[in-house]
Parts: sequence; C-alpha cells; structure tokens
Amino acid sequence: MKIKSIHITNYGALSNFDYKFNEGITSFCEDNGYGKSTIASFIKAMFYGLESVKSSSKSFLDRAHFYPFDGSTFGGYIIFTYNNKEYRIERTFDIKSESKDILKVYLNNKETDELGDIPGEKIFGINKESYERLLSFNADKIAIESDNDINKKLNNYIENVSSDFDIDDVIKKIKELKKNKDNRLTIVKDKIKEIEISIHNLEGIKASISPKYQVLSELNKEINNITKQYDLVSKNSEIKAKWDTYDQYLKDIDEPQRLLNELEGTYPHGLPSKEEVNLLINHEHIIQLNNAKMSGVALSKEENDEYRLLKEKYDQYLPSEEDITSISESIDLYNKNLESIASLSKVNNEDRVKELEYHFSSRIVSEEDINSVKEDIDKYLKLSNDIQGVNPVIISSINNEVKKPVNNKLFIILAILALLLIGGGISLFFVQMIIGIIALSLGVITLIVGLFLYVNMKFKQVSSSGIPQETSNPEYQSLKEEIDNLKQKILLCLATYRYKGEDLLPLYYSFIRDVEDNNKYLSDKDSKEEALNTLVKENESLKQQINEFFTKLSLSHLSFVDALETLKQEVVRYETLHKIVSGTATKEKDLKAENEESIKLINDIYNKYQIPSSIEITAIKEDVNEHERLTKQIKEKKDKAINYKKDNNLLECIAFDDVDLDKLSKEKDRLMSEYISKKHEIEGLENEVSSLDDKYNLLTELEEEKKELEKKIKIYKALNEEIVSADERLKEKYVAPIRDKFVVYAKMIEDTLGEKVHMDSSYHIYFDRVGKLRSYEHLSSGILSICSLCFRLALLDNMFNEEKPFVIMDDPFTSLDETRFTKTKELIKLLSKDKQIIYFSCHPSRDLS
Repeated sequence: MKIKSIHITNYGALSNFDYKFNEGITSFCEDNGYGKSTIASFIKAMFYGLESVKSSSKSFLDRAHFYPFDGSTFGGYIIFTYNNKEYRIERTFDIKSESKDILKVYLNNKETDELGDIPGEKIFGINKESYERLLSFNADKIAIESDNDINKKLNNYIENVSSDFDIDDVIKKIKELKKNKDNRLTIVKDKIKEIEISIHNLEGIKASISPKYQVLSELNKEINNITKQYDLVSKNSEIKAKWDTYDQYLKDIDEPQRLLNELEGTYPHGLPSKEEVNLLINHEHIIQLNNAKMSGVALSKEENDEYRLLKEKYDQYLPSEEDITSISESIDLYNKNLESIASLSKVNNEDRVKELEYHFSSRIVSEEDINSVKEDIDKYLKLSNDIQGVNPVIISSINNEVKKPVNNKLFIILAILALLLIGGGISLFFVQMIIGIIALSLGVITLIVGLFLYVNMKFKQVSSSGIPQETSNPEYQSLKEEIDNLKQKILLCLATYRYKGEDLLPLYYSFIRDVEDNNKYLSDKDSKEEALNTLVKENESLKQQINEFFTKLSLSHLSFVDALETLKQEVVRYETLHKIVSGTATKEKDLKAENEESIKLINDIYNKYQIPSSIEITAIKEDVNEHERLTKQIKEKKDKAINYKKDNNLLECIAFDDVDLDKLSKEKDRLMSEYISKKHEIEGLENEVSSLDDKYNLLTELEEEKKELEKKIKIYKALNEEIVSADERLKEKYVAPIRDKFVVYAKMIEDTLGEKVHMDSSYHIYFDRVGKLRSYEHLSSGILSICSLCFRLALLDNMFNEEKPFVIMDDPFTSLDETRFTKTKELIKLLSKDKQIIYFSCHPSRDLS
C-alpha cells in the first residue's frame, strides 16, 4: 500500500499545496514552521477524519488547530494504491462538527463506498489510536507495548481464525457466566427463605377479605349520593352567582338614576331641548348686543376681528338651517350606530367564552355526538349498579384427578447427552478450539432443554393435584371489564374536547353543561355578526359624509358633536355681526323690536317648562347637558344588565338553600379516599392470597434451580481454569515472532539491545540486567527511541503480510547520537525497499539523504 500524492486545499498554514511521494523514502528536511506536522496530520485525517470540537473538549484538537483562519474550504484529497487499485479520498471538514464533514472515495475515478465511513479501519484493520501508535510516530515518549486493536489483528493473523473470534472474550464470558450463576445462587437461596416466610403469612389472610367487601359497597353508595348532591349544589351555586351579578348590574343604575331624578325634580315640567337652549343663548346674546348699540357702543376691535374671520370662513358657503338640521340628524344616527356596534361587539363574560372556545374550538357540537355520549353514560350507570350484586370470587370444586408420575427417562437421556458433549467440548477445545467451543455450547443448551422439560412436567403434576382454589368470578370479571372499557371509551371521547381526568361523572356533567352554553353562544353570535356588519358599513358611509361636510368648513379637527355645536354658534354669531355691520340694526326702533322678539322667545321657553326666572340660561345649558349624560349612562347600564340576563338565560330567580359547597367537596374527597384505600387494601389481599399456589410451585422450582446452579458453577470453574492455562500457552506461541523480529532490528543499530530480551503476552519489553528484569522505561531517551522504532517494525512485519503499509516518522530520532543515527539511517534505507517511508526532520544532522 503506497501513497502517491496529496492535494491540500486548506489545512493549517498550507493552502493549495500539492506533493508527490516516492515509493521508497520521501524525506522532508525543512525548518520549523514549514508544515511537516501539518502534512502528517492531514494524511491521518484523510483516512480517519477529525474529532468534533465540543464545549467540553479539554485538549486542543486537530480540527480546531488546523482550521484556516480565513474560513475558506477546509480539506483536500489523497491518492494511494491498495490491493493493486488506485483510490482517491476527498474530505471537506466543518469548523466544529464531524457530522457536517463531506467524505467521498473514488476507485479509478468512480465514486465507491467499499472503504466505508472510516477508510483507515478498512485498509489497515486498526483504529485511529493504533494507527498513531504504529504507523505515524514522533519523538514523544510512547509505551512500547501493544493495545487491544493491535493484539486482535496479530492473533487473527497468526492463528488464521475469524476476525470475530477473541480468546479474551471467551474467558471473559465464562467468568461472567460463573459470576452470574454465583449471584443467581445467592439470590435463589435468599428467595427460598423469603418464600417460606411468605407462605406462612398468607395462610392467615383469606378469612379477612369478605367483610371488607360490604364496607366497600356502603362507601360506594355514600359516594354516589354525595356526588349527586354536590353536582346539584354546584349547578345552583353557578346560577346564584349569575343572579348576584345581574342584581349588582341593576344596583349600578341606582346612583345615576338618583342624580337624574334630583335634576328632573328641579324641572318638574321637563327640560328644554338642546336646540331650545341654543335659542336661549343666541337671543340673550342678541339682546346684549342691541342694548350695547342702543347705548351708542359700536363694534369693538375684538368683535371686528371676530366678524372678519367669520366672513372669510362663511362668505363662500353659509350652511342653511336645513343643512344644519340634516347634518345633525346624520351625526345622531352615526352615534346611535356606534352604541349599537359597541353593544354587539361586546363579549359578555369573556372568561366563559374563552373556556368554551378551549373545549369546542368555536364549533357547534352535533345532537348525534351528544346523544352518543348520553347513551354510553346511561349504560355505564346501569352496569355500575348491576355489578354491586355480583360476588367478585367463587370457590372452585375439588379436583380428585390422580397424580401421574413424572417421566424421568427423557430428562436422564438428555442429561447424559449434555455431559458427554460438555466433556468432549473441553477435550477438543485445546486441539480444535472452534469445534470444542461448539460442542461445549451444544452440551449446555441440551442440559438447559432437559431441565426445562423436567420442570414443566413437575409443574403440570402439581397443577393437577386437586387443591381447592378460590378463583375470580367470570361474571364479575366480565361486567368489570365491560364497565372499565366503557369508562375508557367515554373518557377518550371527552378527552377529544379537552376534558381530562379519571372522575367520569363530574367530567360528563361539565361537558353537557358546556355544550348547551357553547351551542347557544355560537347561534347568537352568528346573528350578531350579521347585524354588526350592516351597521359598520352604514357608519362608514355616514362618517365619510360628515367628514366631507365639516372639512369644507375647516371643522374636521373637532369631534362631530363639538363641530356641530361650534358651527351653530358661529353661524348665529356671523349673522348677528353681519346685521350690525350692514346697518340693518341701526335704528333704535328696530333694535327694540328685535329685543322684544328675543325676550318673547326666551319667555315662551321659560313659560313652556315653567322655569323659575332665578335659573340663568347658562345653568339651564349645564343641566340639559348633565341630563343627557345621565340618561345615556343609565341606558348603557340597563342594556348591560338586560344583555347579561339574556346571555345567561336567567328566566326566573329561584330561592336556593345555603349549602356549604366546600364542605360537601371535602366530604366527597374523604369518602373517595376511604373507598380507594379500602379497594386497594382488598385488591392487595386478593393478590397476595391468589399467589399462594404460585409460591408453592416457585419454591419447588427454586430448590431445583439451586441444585442445578451449584452443579454449573463447578463446571464453569473447571472450564475457566483450563482455558486460561491454554491461553497462556497459546500467547507464548505468537509472542515469540514479535520478540525475534525486535531483536533482529535492534542488533542492526545497537548490539547490546538484543541480549536477554523478554516480552510478555501484552508485548511489553523487559531487559535482563544483573539477573533482574527491568522495563524498557529505564532506558535513556536515545535507546528508547531505537526500541520504539524496532518494536513498531517487528509489529508491522507480523501484522501485515503482502500489503505493507506506509510509515510516517515525524523527527523521532532527536535523542540519537551521530553513530546510532547513522546505523538507524542505514536500517531505514534497507526497510524502504519493501516499505514506503515518509520522514520529517528539521536539521541536516538528522536528514536521511
């Protein structure tokens, strides 16, 4: 396996970088910062990818280290030969997440997936950690020993067995089996003691159950009675609360009505209209002006300025009395419509409407759906009543069937066959391991099958022994199942309308009440919306008409009512001033005549309503405005009360008994809690008693299991000892080639390294010094780097046969002196004849060229 070339788009400091590798040695002797470690990391990343960067990452990972600062494309490709085929791996890396990386593999320029998601594991047969230990190394101190991934590849290669087989797994599984059996034996012994005590206690429970059912029945009757009472009181309380609210709305009318009555008492014959009040004010003003003129007082500067402004405003268009009357009627109609719109738009009891919308999503519930739920409730109540007279249990008759002897022959035959297979498996294990394991497994399975058949026949014999049993009444169970199913059906139906809980009847009554309110509310809402739309359209037209009228008169900045009032006053004022200016009132006679006419009009209005002369015109105006305000306020409050009464269907006020609903609820909860507690107590006792026969049977089974567990534990113990012994002998067989290769390579550099070398089953190296074994870790840094190289070469020779992988050396010999480096360089050149070596160094003294 050889690397042909690489292309780095962006990776660390390298950008748009291409390099072709030699088949033998490719040596980089460059200064620090050139990118030697970057190239080594890039090659590893092409085969194994980059680990994701997480907030919890403690070390500075390669993904973060080599991500380009400018955020450009992070990655590249590598071209290599493998199994006489040319491949190209392309990778693009994300800034953080491995899942967002893009991997593409090409075989002869066609995309393929035969190398999987991690090509390195497919090509080299080892994981990334083993790759770093074996194929790419530097001057850092590293343990000279194998790991699980390398061990597995070595064992499988030397023994020529399946890659799925691992002798350590076999030993581990046997130990686990024995441990499991030991644990199970302890549990079984404790369980036997526990069951013996339990059987003794259960015998005295049966007689205490029957009286408890009578107590449960009485509690159920009390719960039904108090539930009906609670529902009735709850419904009445809601109605009473609505009547109280209605009464409060009526009381809110009292104060404005009192003020109105006081005001009308001042005017026993009625109050002038607003038009009449305006006449009073205007004629009073005319009299004042005429009096001033008759006294020889001309228009003041302020009056002249006022007249000039009014003339500029009304000279082109002065509204007639008919125009003012018409626009006044339009404003009255507009305001009346606004009141109707507000009344129709107002949602009475918004909280209640939101509650209904939550359950029914603003749709009417059909009569068919309501009747379906009502039928199910009626059936549920009938079945609940029927089950009260049915006994939950019946006593079965005694079975006098004669016990049949258990057929032990089949069990004995299977047991003998199982022992033969187990014994043969143990014997074959050390000759033909796989066949031995298969035979051993078949023996264990056969023994388990025989034990199962034997226990099953014993169970059948005990089951037919004719012991009297107290069993559940089928009729009761059938009714209970039907009631439970019906309850779940109804609860499921109510849940679709968001009525949740287990207390069925309260949920049902709430549902029926809410359905009636919802359907009525939606029906009324449709008719209201139609009327509302008509009024809104009419008011839009009126508003446009009124705005256009007042815009011509520069009064659009005022409210409609204020604009109209201002218009009336300004027209009267303009006409009055105009007459004065035009000289129509210059004659005293005419002025007196006009005054007399005004006085007559004022007196006519005062006489019409018999208003005392002590009440001034300004006071009358204020009282008329206050009367209008109070009348409007009283109407709004009356409408509010009437609508509330209609919306809540309050037809006739009924006298309700004063019942403490909270007290009823607490009593209901107390009875229900007591009922549930008693029911659980009975169910618990029944469950305990019903398990008595099972406990007898279980006791027998546990005794048999105890004997079998003790027998198997002995077998697993002996088997484990034999396999461990065989494994040690087997490891010695494949450790020797690694040790021999290590010695060969070591002597080529340092003769003394090959003397008295020992290697354990984990490939850990020891040296015999002064009669004692010393670990390689006691060696100097230079000798240690030689050992590290020789160890890797020995592993490579034994792990890879025909397809030799490349080796990357990132300046690993910084600690070697000149003599040892020269020998090491000769060894590397010799190795490069059948291995591709990529070598990095930063000093000419360590260059291989």
